[in-house]
Amino acid sequence: MAWMETLLIQTNIHQQTVVSEQLQGLVHDLPNRERASGLFSAEAFCHSAIAGGHLLLLRWESADMPREGSGLGLHIKEIMNQYGLVEHTIWRLLK
Repeated sequence: MAWMETLLIQTNIHQQTVVSEQLQGLVHDLPNRERASGLFSAEAFCHSAIAGGHLLLLRWESADMPREGSGLGLHIKEIMNQYGLVEHTIWRLLK
């Protein structure tokens, strides 16, 4: 089953560089480290108009889709909560 997680992170302007650097590190490391659990891509974005707005997109292919999200997604949410507001959502592919 194909599904994805999004973590929308809103920080203040003083935290945005730290969050950007952490997300870039995750995007670089996660696909290789988490491939066995079904993660096949990770991408990070920054908002084009709102300072401190970030999005982490995790794409998965696995037999099941946890309603609350992956353990990895929940862990990242917990870490990012220290920098601001985090909205964590789970999406499944329409067929």
